[in-house]
Order: sequence, then structure tokens, then C-alpha cells
Amino acid sequence: MVEGRVAQPLIDLQVLRRRSVAATNLTGFMVGAAMFSSFLIMPQFAQAPERTGYGFGFTVTQAGLLLMPTALAQLLAGAPAARIAARIGFRSLLSLGAVMISASFLINTFAHSHPWELVLGGILLGAGITFAFASMANLIVDAVAQSEVGIATGINTVMRTVGGSFGAAAATAILTATALDDLPLPTEGAYTAAFAFSSVAGVFALLASRLVPRPAKRVSLEPARAGSR
Repeated sequence: MVEGRVAQPLIDLQVLRRRSVAATNLTGFMVGAAMFSSFLIMPQFAQAPERTGYGFGFTVTQAGLLLMPTALAQLLAGAPAARIAARIGFRSLLSLGAVMISASFLINTFAHSHPWELVLGGILLGAGITFAFASMANLIVDAVAQSEVGIATGINTVMRTVGGSFGAAAATAILTATALDDLPLPTEGAYTAAFAFSSVAGVFALLASRLVPRPAKRVSLEPARAGSR
């Protein structure tokens, strides 16, 4: 309320209300929810004892190494993201990233009996996160004036973090809702529901990405060449 009344606000709310900025921030919220929930679900799932009927009995170090392919996929997807964006645009790249994020959790919703299945989902997740983050940054920069870039991109980062807090809290609530009879650990069904929740978050990220306006077509100002005489 204060920022909406002062002459020189720290955050210009009019900027945040623009469709391109608001839709990108909403997408960032949902991407953050899916991403941070994975950091909670996968290590805990991998460390569950094998007697639970679903866990791998990994140590903390092994569970951390299970997430390494996700980090490597994020690193390696940077260069392809730039080339793909040059072909299809950042709006479509953002949607592609959301599809990959949703698909990664959908795979693990139905396939999590072996470590390689979590690795496969993690690789898809890492690449999708890179595509989404690269797209959001460029969409925000293109949507605001140069003097507003710092504030707009900062708010987008905050939205991703808030989304991450929401996703981690929701995943925790799902996992603690049911427990095994003989162990104080979540049931396999709880993990399946948590993976499905993250996949749904990816779907909502996809829907939000489609709310971002299509970029305006640039009209060439070059004079037409005269025909041959």
C-alpha cells in the first residue's frame, strides 16, 4: 500500500502488474516449488532402508551423489538453451523447460524402484530448470525498461525462492501425512504422491508460461531494394 502511493517507490507495482512480468513471476513460483521439493524428496527416498520396501539404504554421501547428474545437466544445458531460444524464442523455451520439469517427476511417480530411474528424472529436471531460468531472465529484461531491470529480475528471484518454500513445505506435509507401521518413515504411497505433486507444479508452470505474451514482430525499417531495370 505504501509503495503504491509514494512518488518514487522502491518497487514500481505497475511494472509487476504487466502481463509479461506477472506471468513470468507466476511461472517462476511454480518452477521453484517443483525444484525445491525435489531436493527434499530424492535424498530422503534414497536414504530410506531397504526394509521399507522402496528405499535404497544410501548413505548421506551416496544420496548427495545421486543429485550430481541433476547439477551436471543444469551446467551442460546452458549452451543448447541459447541455441534453442534463437530458433523458437524464450517464451517457447520456458514452456519446454516446464514440460521437462513436469515429465521428470511424472517418470519418478511411476518409476522409482532403481537408482538409475531417479538419475534419469534428475537429468531431465536439471535441463528443464536451466531452460526455465534462462528464459525467465530474458523475458523479464525484454519486458521492462533498462532502469527497472534490477528490480524486476530481483522480484523474479524472490518469487522462485518463495515458490521453493511452498514446494518444500507441501512435500513435507505429504510425506508426513502417512507413516509405516513399524518405522517412523513415510510410506511409498506418500513418496508417489509427493512426486505427483511436483509434476502437477510443473504443469501449472507450463500453463503460466503460456500466459506470457508473444513477442511483437519486428518490422524492418530498411528501404526496399529497387527492382532491376
